[in-house]
Amino acid sequence: MSAIAVSADTPVKSSVIPKRNQTMELCKFIASFFVVFIHAPFPGRLGGLVDCLARFAVPMFFMISGYFNYQATSRQVLRRLKHILTLFLTGALFRQFCTCVSIELKGGSTIAHLITLIPESDELLRLLILQIPPYTGHLWYLCAMMVCYLVFWLFVRFQEECRTNYLGFYVLGCALFSIFFTLDVIASASGAMELGIHMRNGWFFGLPLFASGLFIHQYQEQILRIFTSSAWKLVVVMVLGMLLSVLQWDSLGIGTVPFGTIFEVAALMLLMVSHPQVPFLREKTARTLGALSMWLYLLHLPLYLVFGDFFREPFLIIFPKAGGYLEPLVIATISLIAAGIFEGLSRFIKKHFRRK
Repeated sequence: MSAIAVSADTPVKSSVIPKRNQTMELCKFIASFFVVFIHAPFPGRLGGLVDCLARFAVPMFFMISGYFNYQATSRQVLRRLKHILTLFLTGALFRQFCTCVSIELKGGSTIAHLITLIPESDELLRLLILQIPPYTGHLWYLCAMMVCYLVFWLFVRFQEECRTNYLGFYVLGCALFSIFFTLDVIASASGAMELGIHMRNGWFFGLPLFASGLFIHQYQEQILRIFTSSAWKLVVVMVLGMLLSVLQWDSLGIGTVPFGTIFEVAALMLLMVSHPQVPFLREKTARTLGALSMWLYLLHLPLYLVFGDFFREPFLIIFPKAGGYLEPLVIATISLIAAGIFEGLSRFIKKHFRRK
């Protein structure tokens, strides 16, 4: 996982893509800003529109992770699972660090706050069952991804002594997607119910998308040959999916993902697979964008909360009319700067330990 998704530099055996998929790295970087705008929204209908369009990001991250786990050994899967746990702990610690700084600047007690962090039994159960982490809500994706990796590790480990057959995993993904599609996509569009957060977890949301990414990797050549390998056709499907999603948002309402997003993400995934290189991107730049997208995801919400505690009021005084529209852009800029700093520190630490 390089950003919210497993790294796109994993070697694969297909001749369709190079060692690093530059298009995926660029798309992950762009998608990370949409994630920022979900949590730091624009005001009014613009905020709702951007939120609707941003719903492609998390499904894409799940699919990319599944894609790059094709033919992975149980040891590789377990190593990636540990990496995701490290990312989760890093994000959680940064969130609490920012919270403690805010408390101290307001004259509060950090010790009293830390005591309240001891989770109750219901919070632990929500974490284990629904992947809703206490105090760090935006990191639910990493918890859901850990569920995907754990289930996939068990599946691969069971077949360690023979050639891995993914059919059972695909069947599981299809079954879980049927439940998700019925209870989230269809139910939300019909207005029958709004399950929302109860469907936004690794079981019903993550595993089907993870499995679909795995499926696309295994059968990408057949899929592109049977359907299309034309970039403009895939772009048309993406645009139509976006328009359908916006129409649903404007009229019926949406759940975790709008109906059109399903087609949008599928087309985007095929576009990234069939056109892996970006002419204006260098290998090093693509790698950096993928890493920055990870840090953007981990850091943006704590920074947004700090901004709200100390800077929103004077910011709105300075920009009384445009402040609400500028704030998400400011948060995105601050988060990008922080991401660059953390990535630089990460590289320095890795380089230092390698020398040791």
